[in-house]
Amino acid sequence: MLRIISFGLLGLGIVLIIVGLGAQDSIHSKLSEVFTGTPSDATVWYLAVGIAAAVAGAAGILIGTRRI
Repeated sequence: MLRIISFGLLGLGIVLIIVGLGAQDSIHSKLSEVFTGTPSDATVWYLAVGIAAAVAGAAGILIGTRRI
């Protein structure tokens, strides 16, 4: 069961990272970057949650394969 959830988190993380990278090239993000110096909040959230989910999924897969 843990492996299924871990693979799901890893997949979700990869998808969110891809969406975040796409959002980074959007006009809204570019305008936000011009005026504030940082990308839009949505872009940052997609990337941050995507990275966290991918790391959690990868950790779950690696920890789940080691049995004590």
